[in-house]
Amino acid sequence: NRPIASEVIAAIEELRDGRPSKTSNYLRGSLPLKDDDLCDFAARGRLLPRTQSLDGERSGLGHDAAAYLPETDRDVPTRLVEMIADKAAKPNAADLKITRFDVLRLMDCDEHALLPTQSKLERPSNENRRPVLETLLSEALRHDKPVILEAEGGVGKSVAAMQLSRLLPPSSVCVVYDCFGNGSYRDPTMRRDQPRKAFVQIINELAFQGLCDPLIPSSRAPDEQYASAFLTRIQQAALSVSAKDEAVLLIVIDAADNAEMAALEYGEYGSFARWLLRMSWPKGAHIILTTRPERRELLNPPPDIPCLVLPPFDEAESAAHLRSRHPSASLATAQAFHRLTSANPRLQHRAFENSDDLSKMLDRLGPEPLTVEGAIEALLDEAVAKARDGVRPVDKKSIDGICTALAVLRPFVPLEVVAKVAEVEHSFVISLASELGRALVINDGAVQFADEPTETWFRKRFRSDDDAVEKVLRRLQPQAAKSSYAAAAVPQLLLAGC
Repeated sequence: NRPIASEVIAAIEELRDGRPSKTSNYLRGSLPLKDDDLCDFAARGRLLPRTQSLDGERSGLGHDAAAYLPETDRDVPTRLVEMIADKAAKPNAADLKITRFDVLRLMDCDEHALLPTQSKLERPSNENRRPVLETLLSEALRHDKPVILEAEGGVGKSVAAMQLSRLLPPSSVCVVYDCFGNGSYRDPTMRRDQPRKAFVQIINELAFQGLCDPLIPSSRAPDEQYASAFLTRIQQAALSVSAKDEAVLLIVIDAADNAEMAALEYGEYGSFARWLLRMSWPKGAHIILTTRPERRELLNPPPDIPCLVLPPFDEAESAAHLRSRHPSASLATAQAFHRLTSANPRLQHRAFENSDDLSKMLDRLGPEPLTVEGAIEALLDEAVAKARDGVRPVDKKSIDGICTALAVLRPFVPLEVVAKVAEVEHSFVISLASELGRALVINDGAVQFADEPTETWFRKRFRSDDDAVEKVLRRLQPQAAKSSYAAAAVPQLLLAGC
């Protein structure tokens, strides 16, 4: 609580503005930060030569601590003061350092919890920029309320979500929240549908860019307080971004229908996505939620929510996609390719994977146009039929057992669990995954579906009745004592009605 020399205050301002002087040059040589980092640090720092009374400081600390939490926790300021007092009493200078990990620990939070559901979206290697996205984005930004963007499976909602950030006005900010999570949205340990996970992830992506206060999760705060804290910080971020000419803040919720499906599967009223549709959004902030058209009603949108449609490829886009692999393809060939793949980007990509020969690829596609579901079902039917062809009857039964286990259990399923449920060797599961090609992915000792249509096919084909679920549950229960995955999965299957 002592005065600070005017030369020091002036030097800090010079560091902030990048102006040289004797004192600021001395500080530049003494501090580890350089150039823009040093200017940014000086702009963020505040020198307080005069402070309030002790009661005033205590009140200010409580207010500051509350700004980081979804709820008011009166114990946090007390624990912070105790930590400072404890550090000050230590004679060893090495113990005087206080890091963000120390502060987070006092708030009952670890660093991973600040970004609990990071995106697993991957940009395709040959990304095609679609002109229609500019029109859709322009229309979405006209509205001051959330907008639903729907598209059929395989049209490219996730790719579009990643491309929108490049089409925004300069200095704009875009955050894409990935509800599907590469299939992990149904994993009970990696849930993406909960407000406390989604709101924390979105806000802290903005906070780490310096646009708003961070949001430190608390196990005691109800979802309503997370929603309130979320909106407060969105308003902060929108004001920060809109200060730069025509810049806007855009939040894209990709695969919002999957979040809703997960919430319903856990017996909850709805996911965070449903909440977003009924919030009042601050000026300068925009939100787009993507979904399949047949699942839009899962979100229960208010009647005044605008709905935009992302169409399949037009003929020019299909021709460009085809010629990226086959440069010499004629106009007639491109038109046939466009028709036989129903103008669907995912079907076109799968067609490329199945054949390098253009004429054979067209023969394989014809004579009637495909649908996404039909094409994927045909491919998986063929893959499973090949895996079952020529093997012993007992091995056919084992293959069906593995497929049933995968259809019933939630990803990511440990290979050992699949093997024991199907009553096969561990190596048999790996071999089947290899034979099925891109349908199954093995990563870090666990197996998952490559995409949502594959998961849907497995569930329809091998989980058609309660007997399949009951059979898996019966074999899973003995593993609960040794496997944490099984211990978590058994209650979920029981609650599902078994």
